[in-house]
Amino acid sequence: MRDVMTAPAPAPRRGELFLACALACILGCASRQEQTPPVLAPAARVAPGTPSSASSQGAGSAPAAAGAGAAVSEGTPPTAPPSAADPDASEPGRSADDPAKAGRARLASPDGERVVFVQPEGPKGKPSLWVSRKDGGEPRKLVDVETAKVENPPRGITLAEATMIFDLSFSADGKKVYFQTDGWTTSAALYVVDLDGAKLRFVHDANGYTVIRACTDQQQVGLLIINQHSYFDPIPSSPVDWYFLIDEKGKRLGIVGPETENVDRFMAKRCGIGVAPPDPPKAEVPPRLRTPRLDCGRYVVKHNPLRFLDGTGLELFFVTDKERSKDAWPFPDVLSLTEAEPFVAANCPARKKP
Repeated sequence: MRDVMTAPAPAPRRGELFLACALACILGCASRQEQTPPVLAPAARVAPGTPSSASSQGAGSAPAAAGAGAAVSEGTPPTAPPSAADPDASEPGRSADDPAKAGRARLASPDGERVVFVQPEGPKGKPSLWVSRKDGGEPRKLVDVETAKVENPPRGITLAEATMIFDLSFSADGKKVYFQTDGWTTSAALYVVDLDGAKLRFVHDANGYTVIRACTDQQQVGLLIINQHSYFDPIPSSPVDWYFLIDEKGKRLGIVGPETENVDRFMAKRCGIGVAPPDPPKAEVPPRLRTPRLDCGRYVVKHNPLRFLDGTGLELFFVTDKERSKDAWPFPDVLSLTEAEPFVAANCPARKKP
């Protein structure tokens, strides 16, 4: 596991760095993401489960199912409903990986009975999300980004600003559809809509996700693993791009880990899917550093180990400089074990026994 940060100098000056980080955070929260949303990291697609395969036959001409709710709009249906045989819908419950296909992204439901797809509309080509039955019928609109009402809208952006809908995925029970849109400068937005259109909710900011559909631990079924660009949490002095476990309402349940191998290990150990990568060597923390708080005069060193859901973790140490102005840098420096040992040796000499 790579080190978290570079060890601090005895009296670092971080005023300019703090202002830069604060400005980046403000811009990240307030700005829409204009560029193409990132492709979901391969590890975040670990183990989508083993739902039944969809039929390879195309759509027929049966009547469409009726729907209601704030997020539903009948609209003008596309002239050519998608076929369940479309290559983008070949994997039940999951859409195409390529965001460049977002204008025609589609996928079959886990039971193979429905197809959801994205259709650009109007002179601006704004995306909308539709559903149709595999056996035919008129498609029904689930989400119109310009008119849909979000139950708990995100801060800093609106769904109406979205220019893309991509990365579709069904919930584990097949009753909801997750999707992402372009969002902030550093993150895309993850939403979920009921298949009957009754509710549309914002879930979380995320740069990729997967729905756990199959797991030997049934309590994990239906939860999501997201890749999140998180500011100052869990590392208080810098942003991270880590994997987190959340529920369908967006509540964080734990840290899966900072690397894709943490996701693989979690899915193998907890859900029995795939092969777990070898655990990294366990760090041996010297007795002096195991104390929760080490007061070294000018510096206070706190041991703050992080434990990940895959059974591994990081030994972190938060260093507070008592002489540093909190107006210049209000956060502690964060050291890995390999950085903390020489720092403590240089700045916290052991007291001599009388």
